[in-house]
Amino acid sequence: MDTENLKIYLEIAKLRNISAAAKSLSMTQSTVSRRLQMLEDELHTRLVVRNRGVENITLTPAGEQL
Repeated sequence: MDTENLKIYLEIAKLRNISAAAKSLSMTQSTVSRRLQMLEDELHTRLVVRNRGVENITLTPAGEQL
């Protein structure tokens, strides 16, 4: 498991916003989204729910556990 992906996930979980996490980490939003997808693929589960029309995300039960 890539620790950088975990670091990115923790920032997303803390801020509940992918764009804000990207800014905080000095990364692009697309990079942060891609790294989140890589972590979800590796764990075979969704960690967040992207709410359409709303910037904030919601953590899934698996995301809360992580």
